Order: sequence, then structure tokens, then C-alpha cells
Amino acid sequence: MLALLLAAALDTGAVEHAVRLVMRTQHVAALSLGIERSGRAIFEQGYGTADLGRRTPATPHTIYRIGSLTKPFTARAIEILDAQARLSLDEPVARYAALPWNAPITIRELLEQRSGIPSYSDDPALDMHAEYTPAQLVDALASQPLDFAPGTQFEYSNTNYVVLGSVIERVSGLPYGEYVQQTIFAPMQLRSTRYGDAPGEARGYATGTLHLPVARSSLSYAYAAAGMSSNVPDLLRFLQSTAEPYYGFLRADMSGTPIVYASGFVPGYSAFEMIVPQTRDAVVILTNADRTDLIPLAQDVLAALEAPAH
Repeated sequence: MLALLLAAALDTGAVEHAVRLVMRTQHVAALSLGIERSGRAIFEQGYGTADLGRRTPATPHTIYRIGSLTKPFTARAIEILDAQARLSLDEPVARYAALPWNAPITIRELLEQRSGIPSYSDDPALDMHAEYTPAQLVDALASQPLDFAPGTQFEYSNTNYVVLGSVIERVSGLPYGEYVQQTIFAPMQLRSTRYGDAPGEARGYATGTLHLPVARSSLSYAYAAAGMSSNVPDLLRFLQSTAEPYYGFLRADMSGTPIVYASGFVPGYSAFEMIVPQTRDAVVILTNADRTDLIPLAQDVLAALEAPAH
């Protein structure tokens, strides 16, 4: 009953209008949206077509590649190992993973994106469709210096989370995908979340009116930085389990409201999730369109939450 009352207070008309606007102006084939108020799901909907060739309609349960929304899961796996005293966040990373830089980088600095390690995804010599080991992705940067002394600045780098994936494998003795399945997905009953592609997931398309299918990047290239797939209900459930210090997320003010968020882009897919720590209001937006700007839609959804219909 409470969930129904909360849903009735949402300006769904404004939300629907905002969704249609984004899909029309950014040529999005499919979009799935979920909204929680005070930790309770009040709106879940799918729009458009998840697979144009098969004419599969999008639903709230449609699975998409989620790109960098993977990072909070990787961070959670590290936190689990820390809680079990199998590692310490302030230990040097070099204790668990070889790095080509002679600098005292800690696990915490990787989590906080404060290591100074350049991002391998900025290296044009690496082919996102080729197969790599995590060590190869890191070693591709060996000739580059650190961008700054560890711990002195913030800089978003996918390499930080590739190295964390290697740490997870070294400490746990399990492949990365198997470890997150056993310690996060299964206990939380995230049945539609996995490392890698899922059967029946949405087909990814390039930006533009023609909706051209996009070749997926290789799983080994994305790895622990961007290699997962999921859907709206699972991500909303995971968001409600998050807490300070929100490793793997970013922080911002959205229309004056402090939020914690993550955005993801891999070929053919765009994703965005956020939670308002003070109220536990949360939003998840998943699409099968390349490089879609989902922040305006998130802003409109937050406004609809804060100014309910009468």
C-alpha cells in the first residue's frame, strides 16, 4: 500500500514526456527506467524496441550492457575482501598486482580514482574488440608516467578498476566473474546481473536515425572496469545496498540536490544510475544507444520526484 501511495505522488506525466524527448532527439531504440522513492520501487517501465531485428519490445526487465556501472560492483568485491581481513585498503597495490610505475600506490587510491595511473581506454593503440589480459592492458601504459603523485589529485581512469580486478583474483584465488557471482550477485539475488553478456539482452545500436547495430567490445577489454550486464530491478536493489564512502561512484549536485552517481558507455549502450543519500531516492536508466546523454532525463526524473503531481 505504501508503495502505491508513493507512486501516486510521482508526476508520471512529466517522466513519460522526458523519456519520449530523449528517445526522439537522441535516436534511442530502447530505454528502461526505474525509480525508487525512500528505498521503495515506485516506477519501472520499458520503452521502444530492445532488438529491432526481432522486434523485441523493451521492458523494465530488459538486460543491457552497463559499462562503468560495473565499477561499484568491483569496489564492493574489494570491500568484502577488506571486511574479511584478506587485504587492507591502505596496503600497496604492488603486494598483489605488478605495476610498471615505481610509486607507492594503495588500494584505496585505486578505489578513489586518485592513483595517477593513466586510463588504458585513452590509448588508441589498444583495440577494444581484441582480447587482452589485465596485465597487458596495464603494461600498454608502461612508457607513460603517472599523471600526478598518488593521492594528490582525482582523475577518472579505467585502469584503476582493471588493477582492482587483478587484486580480487589474486586474493580470492577465483576468476573475477566467479568471485562477484558468489559474493555479490547470488547473495543479493541479482539474477539478471552477470559479468559478460546475458542471453536475450538488448541489441546495441550506434547513435543516429538508422539504428545501425554495433559490434560489441571484447569482455577482456572492459574487464572489471566495464564488463557487466544487468537490468533495472537488479541495479535498483544494488543501489539501496550502497553506503559511504560510495567507492566506484562519483558525486555531484543535481539541481541543488547532492547525488551519488555512475554513468556507463560501451559500444552500443549507455547507462546512468544515481542515488540521493539523504532520502534514498534512486534512478536507473539503461539504453541500447551509443553515447547517449542521459543526465537531462535524470534531472527531469529528480524534478518529478521533488515536485509530485497533484
